[in-house]
Amino acid sequence: MTSDPGPRVTSLVPSRDGLFLVLCVAFLAGFACLAVEFAIVRLCAPWFGQGTHVWANTVAVVLLSLALGYGMGGRIADRGRGTTVVALMFAFVALWLAVAALAGTGLAAWLAPAALGADRPQPLALFGSLAGTAILAGPPLLVLGALTPILVAWRDARTPGGRSAGVVCALGTLGGLLGCAITPMFLVPRLGARGVFLLAGGILCLCAGLVAFARADASSTRRVAPSFERPPARLRAIAWALVAAFAAGVAVTLVEFATVRRLAPRYGSDNGTWAVAIGTILALSALGSAVGLRRRALLPLAVLWLVLAGLDDISTSPGPRTTLRLVVDALRGAFGVYHLAAIPPLLVEALARRGHVGRSVSTVFGVSTLGNVLGCYLAPLYLLPSFGTHATFLAAAGLAAVGVVSAWFAGIGWRAPPAVSDESAAPVATAPAGIGSASASLSVRIAVAATLVVVGLATLGIGGPLRVDPGQVEELETAYSTIRVVERPEYGPVPGVAPLFAEWKPYRGRSLGFDEDTTSYQSVRYMDDEAKVLTGGRYYEHLALGAWFTGQPWASPGGAAPRVLIIGYCGGALHRVLALTAPDGREPRVTGIEIDPLVVDIAVRRFGPLPSNLELHTGEDGRAAMAALPEDERFDLILVDAYQRTQYVPFHLSTVEFFRECRNRLTPQGVLGINSDSELGASGRLVRCLAESVGEAFDGRVWLVPNALYPGNVAIWARTDVNAPRVAAGVDPRLETAAFCLDRLLVRFVRGAGRAFVLRDDRAPTEALADDALLHGEDAR
Repeated sequence: MTSDPGPRVTSLVPSRDGLFLVLCVAFLAGFACLAVEFAIVRLCAPWFGQGTHVWANTVAVVLLSLALGYGMGGRIADRGRGTTVVALMFAFVALWLAVAALAGTGLAAWLAPAALGADRPQPLALFGSLAGTAILAGPPLLVLGALTPILVAWRDARTPGGRSAGVVCALGTLGGLLGCAITPMFLVPRLGARGVFLLAGGILCLCAGLVAFARADASSTRRVAPSFERPPARLRAIAWALVAAFAAGVAVTLVEFATVRRLAPRYGSDNGTWAVAIGTILALSALGSAVGLRRRALLPLAVLWLVLAGLDDISTSPGPRTTLRLVVDALRGAFGVYHLAAIPPLLVEALARRGHVGRSVSTVFGVSTLGNVLGCYLAPLYLLPSFGTHATFLAAAGLAAVGVVSAWFAGIGWRAPPAVSDESAAPVATAPAGIGSASASLSVRIAVAATLVVVGLATLGIGGPLRVDPGQVEELETAYSTIRVVERPEYGPVPGVAPLFAEWKPYRGRSLGFDEDTTSYQSVRYMDDEAKVLTGGRYYEHLALGAWFTGQPWASPGGAAPRVLIIGYCGGALHRVLALTAPDGREPRVTGIEIDPLVVDIAVRRFGPLPSNLELHTGEDGRAAMAALPEDERFDLILVDAYQRTQYVPFHLSTVEFFRECRNRLTPQGVLGINSDSELGASGRLVRCLAESVGEAFDGRVWLVPNALYPGNVAIWARTDVNAPRVAAGVDPRLETAAFCLDRLLVRFVRGAGRAFVLRDDRAPTEALADDALLHGEDAR
């Protein structure tokens, strides 16, 4: 009597020679997915910005769409769908992306009208970005997610076991790694966000053509060993698999956010750091998915690596801050992801032994991706602001332990199962009727060609700026943001009138705005009257006043030109004020640091040449660039005017460790000045936390000066000596308003008052503090 070797899993797949095509398609689809993720944020940034909540919404929508797609694709895979369906799915995604490139800006403008002041209402940005991302990117990414189980089932027909899921997942992750590396730094500045959408659509058209023209077997089946488990045992195994996949998914996302946060204080937060950090995570995920199945006994090491990362502090590590050291430090924190990435393929292998390869893939990958979604909100919005980086790593270690233990209970075993015999894997020709017929193939090829034509024609309709404001001169998409130069009336006080009774009049000015800004600015210039009114009483004048404090070189007759370091140089507005108010023959020697070189380029084109005596460092993060300066270089005045994503102070430029580095760079009479802004002014919690941190670094010698003309703006001053800031007698008359505010409104900050706390590299929730102030201001209105 011969026993039945088990049920057959049937799937129409490419021929043996076409399995290489499966891997190419997985790689290209992974690239397109990550490119769309970055492009959707940049496409809608002129209306919603790029705040933490916007990125959390985008990543969550992307991951949730993929998770739902996995569930849909699992059913399609187990029904034996072939190349025709897959080609049409790729064509649908390409067509949707082409439409999104053309209609995305109109949808965003409808969801968040610029007339409402798009830089103010945060709830509008929160829910508007969620709706816009769901409409523009949700459906195509859902379909891309559905393709993963189908590709795994195709390869599983030839290479059974979790290796199929691991290899397909690894290739998709490597494609995502490429998309993550080149989209923000190269593709967006050169093609624009809409161009990236169309590039992704063109790549997916290529995938559709490769699949449509591939030679397919009539069908391929392999035998699956029969399961003799009782239903309760099977249900318990599935339940443990779901717990393991979910816990591992959350842990990986926590590690990703914590790794970037861990690296920023030492290496900065420029695109290079982000690319290395996320690239390391993706590379480890790809490697773990592909080869981690053979090292299943080493899974507990994931917990050990994450615990060590939680106890490690790389910000105090000696040695140069080179790219190689950056990669090594990223690996030190993220290596546990290598073992965690092996858990989903191992779970697929365990569940697939019970049949239904496609559903096994969809179940495990879908639940794991839902864990990623939770991690996207849990890490940046709760764990990092509330507990810090080290605690986030330890939380990831705890979840990793849950994932490893649950995976063992799900039946992954200590050793790999024996290979399936050739006889049991032999293909059997049982093609479902109608699939792969000549007529269907011809129609699919026509549809793919038509989609490619549509994507090509869409390139003709994406010219011009994303958003046009009244008086807009130019818009530029850079690697970091969307910049707009706007010419409009800028109001300022009439020269010669007492500051307390200032009279205002309009002047012709140009301002440099970012992303969703409509009324705020990063740089401004009064084109015809700058020599008389400077910047109309803005914060640039208040910070430039620091060069006239007693003890500074300008305060003594015949003193040398001051050495000034500006972190956040932007368009050079602060440098212009310093140069205009300099005594004859003593123009300041300025070292400027600006992370985005295209900001300086557009400012030179539209604002005019920069002042002389300038040493400018572009493309570098402020903290990392300052650390790279010669060790013996000292400054009389350090001015910090650095913001990211419009309203957020970069966390690593707000910590006590950073302010200690600034103090070490000051001369004995040196001064540190910080531009801060809050809806609540000097009573705002963000301003007070900044002052508390500065006070910790400068032994309590910190003062606050509100700007009487611009409510909410506060200058924070700190000195290396014990004397309070006082303005020298020979101060330039055009700084009269700033000098008036300092003489009449200067207050010494008393540490420990209110709810202020010291911001540290491990925990500095500047984004959350800024959001609280914005929401408080909106509630008041």
